[in-house]
Amino acid sequence: MRKLLLPIFTLAVLLTACVPSLQPLYTPETTVFREELIGIWKEKPDDEDSWTFSKGENNTYNLTLREKDASSLFEVRLVKLGEHHYLDLFPKGDALEAAKLGDFYRASLVGGHLIIKVKIAAKLEMQLLQPEHLDKMLKADPKILAHTYVESDRLVLTASTADLQAFIKKHADSKELWGDPAVMQKLLL
Repeated sequence: MRKLLLPIFTLAVLLTACVPSLQPLYTPETTVFREELIGIWKEKPDDEDSWTFSKGENNTYNLTLREKDASSLFEVRLVKLGEHHYLDLFPKGDALEAAKLGDFYRASLVGGHLIIKVKIAAKLEMQLLQPEHLDKMLKADPKILAHTYVESDRLVLTASTADLQAFIKKHADSKELWGDPAVMQKLLL
């Protein structure tokens, strides 16, 4: 899975390897802000791909994911549940509005929250929910977390924020659910 995550969580990987949630992971009480997240993060200093975090409004971050030929914009909240931190990424509306899409097409798109477990230190470690393992868990016991499948095979979480937080906290240390971390370093400007 790590090879899929790097050199960067590209949009294509996010769409196929991430499990979106219709509800956010954060609440005002669980949202925190850590200044050290602000900056440009890359796997290697000479990589074209990068994650750039800047300060947003009300303890949020703006995130620009840069790839070789494209970039994606997200509003991000840093969430603290127990001893662990998570990023809740939600697409910024500006990009969708700027896209040359018809109104009916745009109306059919539903934004999803992407959840990434993080450790912020000298390096940034990021872990995605592993869809294969989560799928197995949900098929073994569909009641552990509300969900649905789009187009019969794409898992989408529909649980409330409270239920989502409880599930994430309960399984925070599961290596199978979170997989190996991708590690990025902060560029010094």
